[in-house]
Amino acid sequence: MTRRLTSVLFLLAVLLGTAHRAVAAPPEVEQLIKQLDDKDETVRLKAAKELGKLKEKAKDAIPALTKATKDADEDVRAVAKKSLSAIKDAIGDDDTAKTREKLAPIIKELQSKDSKVRLAAIAQLEEMGASAKDAGAALVEYGMMSPTPKVRDAANAAFEKIDPVVYKEVLTIYIDENVANKSKAIETLKRLGAQAKAAVPVIKGYHEHVIKTSRATPGHTIQAMVAIAPEDVGVQLIVLNLVGGSDQTLPHTFGGRSQDRARIIAEMHSLKVDNKQKYNALMAGLGASKTDRALIITELAKLGSDAKNALPVLRNLKTDKEQAVREAASAAIEAIKE
Repeated sequence: MTRRLTSVLFLLAVLLGTAHRAVAAPPEVEQLIKQLDDKDETVRLKAAKELGKLKEKAKDAIPALTKATKDADEDVRAVAKKSLSAIKDAIGDDDTAKTREKLAPIIKELQSKDSKVRLAAIAQLEEMGASAKDAGAALVEYGMMSPTPKVRDAANAAFEKIDPVVYKEVLTIYIDENVANKSKAIETLKRLGAQAKAAVPVIKGYHEHVIKTSRATPGHTIQAMVAIAPEDVGVQLIVLNLVGGSDQTLPHTFGGRSQDRARIIAEMHSLKVDNKQKYNALMAGLGASKTDRALIITELAKLGSDAKNALPVLRNLKTDKEQAVREAASAAIEAIKE
């Protein structure tokens, strides 16, 4: 019995030792952690810097680096803070990537024509709770905005659990009949910025609704969408089409007719688009606008050599009947040439 017990204990010790070695920090990290306690501040500084370069591989160094942020040497403290931030960001990015990988098939199921498949996907998201925030936009578009009551109800319950702050404002925009309340909700979401990405589908829907019912383009919805999701292709198209559109299509809620084109161009510059896209929009606007040509030409000049294809048009405009246009064209030609 004693021999058997000894064997079991030996086996257990071996297993525990193996497990310990499996989770132990890499030798390089262990050595650098020890160097953080070295008497020489130069050694400590170098160790802190090297740990930051290792990023997520140095996650076991977090306690030691945290301690190093209170080091007697100012440089060591600064580098330790920077490295600590780099490691935590890398770990967070890795976790985010894994979560998005898990969410991808669920988001695809949300778009299914089969209500049962949608409901099952919504149930999965609800179970994930706050970690399912990246699926928020899809949950709003294909769940809360669904024509199927059961899907809507399930999506409402799930989204309230996943992101209660954004959910409250989205629900206001979607069902509240008071325009002032909707505007207040949109402003709140705008202030939240990227944290409110899930609200973009319902803001887009409301934006289109206002245009259809009032035949006027609202400006506050555009500002909110750009502040929240400047990388969203749909948002980019809305703004670029307005930059390239006629004077009549511009929002009239930016503070006066003279500011409308300038403000929508300012929103364009806040988008994550390249100069080629900006150039195409501005050139379209130059051909469509009757009152903002000088402003558009000035904006083309800011693109520098990326607007070189506009030079033939600008040379023709040097003889335009409007002085402001002639002056803007001459200045733009010089700027683009440089």
